[in-house]
Amino acid sequence: MSAGELLTWQFDEDADEVTFFVPLEVDDSQYPAEIDGTSVILRRIPRPTMFHIHQLESR
Repeated sequence: MSAGELLTWQFDEDADEVTFFVPLEVDDSQYPAEIDGTSVILRRIPRPTMFHIHQLESR
């Protein structure tokens, strides 16, 4: 996994799974199917732009 290819992540303890939010163009083979017995789910989302970041900061 290269720098900048993991935008954020979320862990669900009840389901024992972690969701990695990754850019649309990322290759699935760069990520493991599980980490130490915890399932990994990839969810593709667009990269934030400076416009989006500015909107979040102004809230």
